[in-house]
Amino acid sequence: PKDAKGLVAVLNNCRWLKELDLADNRIGDKGVDHLAPSLASLDSLELLSLHNNDIGDEGAICLSTALLQMKNLTRLILFSNRIRQAGARSLAKSFPECPRLKILALGDNQIGDKGCEYLATQLPKVEALETISISGNDIGYVGMQSMVECLPKCRNLNEFAAHTNRIDDAGLELLAGVLPQCSHLTWLELGVNAFSDSGVSKLARVLPSCEELFRLDLQSNKISDQGATRLALALQSCKKLTKCVLSDCNIGDAGARSFAAAIPKAPKLDLLYLDGNQLARSSQMMIRNAWERANKAPTTILRGEEVDSLAI
Repeated sequence: PKDAKGLVAVLNNCRWLKELDLADNRIGDKGVDHLAPSLASLDSLELLSLHNNDIGDEGAICLSTALLQMKNLTRLILFSNRIRQAGARSLAKSFPECPRLKILALGDNQIGDKGCEYLATQLPKVEALETISISGNDIGYVGMQSMVECLPKCRNLNEFAAHTNRIDDAGLELLAGVLPQCSHLTWLELGVNAFSDSGVSKLARVLPSCEELFRLDLQSNKISDQGATRLALALQSCKKLTKCVLSDCNIGDAGARSFAAAIPKAPKLDLLYLDGNQLARSSQMMIRNAWERANKAPTTILRGEEVDSLAI
């Protein structure tokens, strides 16, 4: 809090500041309380990052009062704090007052299913919103019920991240049912959840209808050969899907054969991660050979960085 008071003095002389990155400090709830009036006065602020600052509900409520005045904010980064239901509710009410908000990062908090319900009622009112990240928030089926009501109403949504939650087959089926309505969706992250072949089969059925989707991350779920085969078939009909991450699932040799057959029929695919599965060496070689015969490059660009194209 003492450091926060010093920062307040600085911010009061930086009214035209556009980006404020305070990540990885120990601001806490009291620090946010001190900062909130100064943040509200930053009329030109576009980026506010409070990542990893031990902020709980009290701090989130204080921040909400500042957000009501931040009309030019486009990116709000609140990863890795302690925000729970009450904080999520207060923040959600303030988001419609940030009409230019494009990126909302709430991952690795504790908002839970109820927090999702609060967000779902308000996010469609933010017409500019493009990215929603609610990963690592203990969200299950009930939370997904709320989100599937919300996502199709976010007309500019292109990235949705909900990895490291409790989404099961029923929750994934709900999500699959609305994905074709998210016409601008390009990036879908659902790794480290609780779904299996049943849910993935429902998802695979609608993937070809997600015409703008280019990255799909389903790693560390209970996907076996049955689900892998359905996904491999879907890949062949996905017009723009270039990156598919299926690391650390339960895929075996039958699933590997399905992907080997799909690779030459999926010309846009330039990244496939199957590492951490149960593939025999012969299956790994079969996939590598299929990749090479399809003249696919050994590296690709992901988030601006060069990475290996194939991992098995």
